[in-house]
Amino acid sequence: DGQAGLCCDVCRSPSSEADYTVPAQMLLSCIVRTGERFGIAHLVAILRGSRSERITRLGHDKLTTHGIGRDRSEAEWRHLFRELARKGYVRQAEDEFGAIKLTDSGRAALFRREPVVLTAPRLASASVDPSAAQPRADLFERLRELRKQLADARGVPPYVVFHDSVLRQMASDLPADRAELLRIPGVGERKARDFGQAFLTAIAAYADETGARPAAPAMIATPLDRAHRARLDGPSATVLSTLRLFNEGQSVDEVAAARGLTVRTVEGHLGEAIEAGEPVDLDRLVPADRRRAIEAAIARVGARYLKPILEALGPGYTYGEISLVRAALEAKAKVAGGATTGSESPGR
Repeated sequence: DGQAGLCCDVCRSPSSEADYTVPAQMLLSCIVRTGERFGIAHLVAILRGSRSERITRLGHDKLTTHGIGRDRSEAEWRHLFRELARKGYVRQAEDEFGAIKLTDSGRAALFRREPVVLTAPRLASASVDPSAAQPRADLFERLRELRKQLADARGVPPYVVFHDSVLRQMASDLPADRAELLRIPGVGERKARDFGQAFLTAIAAYADETGARPAAPAMIATPLDRAHRARLDGPSATVLSTLRLFNEGQSVDEVAAARGLTVRTVEGHLGEAIEAGEPVDLDRLVPADRRRAIEAAIARVGARYLKPILEALGPGYTYGEISLVRAALEAKAKVAGGATTGSESPGR
């Protein structure tokens, strides 16, 4: 009776069940695509993107499942396998070097997309829903909905389009063109060709509506944060390429055509150049009378989001014009702030 108040670690910290449908489909698909001839160590290595000699020799680095599970640890994948085996989705052969096979339940989960609910690992619940701390959760949900539409149109599971980790990185990085999209882990040439433009369009629309900027490490960058970084690091090579063509006399439309970019992307590049203190003839982009109207609207509603500014201006204005004027105001504020700081006495 003296032990009545004591319990084991499992009782003290019980595991909860969670929806593991997507990662389960990844593992089940990997088993099928490798011919149900390999053990869990090899399957996990494929899912986590290993390019070991054995994986490349077998051509398993070319599988669509290669690297799609790199955001989960080896321990979590092994836990997932044990749970799938415990619930009868897979079995491990005894006479084929531990090869993993799908059961009828496993095939139903993979091919009929039946939901898979498994026990989450204790003390690792954060890995079940990594979107909890996701910046721009609203954009992440938009991208997930877009992914579902594309997947349904092709009759494939959503992760075949892009895994959640890729969408989270898109929501953080806000890629504005194909080159920036290709820098995101999990986006290859083929997926960029098949799906890239749809996601770039959705991200551009979100940025236009909200004035969102790429996230700085461990935080969301404000416009002035970004201007400060631009002054320290200088504009990127792609921004400088756009700026060079513009300063040579090409219009925004001509630069966009020459570089294979959207007009909105070119305007974004020029805005970054303005924030970085590069010489940009703003009069060529936004006439003085329109610029004054935009500045007045910003003074009334604030500069954080573009959509309220556009609504305050009324019809006839564009997000591109607003973002360029805002960039000029931010650069001016930065210069003024630096001058004020520089004029302060050392004792302050």
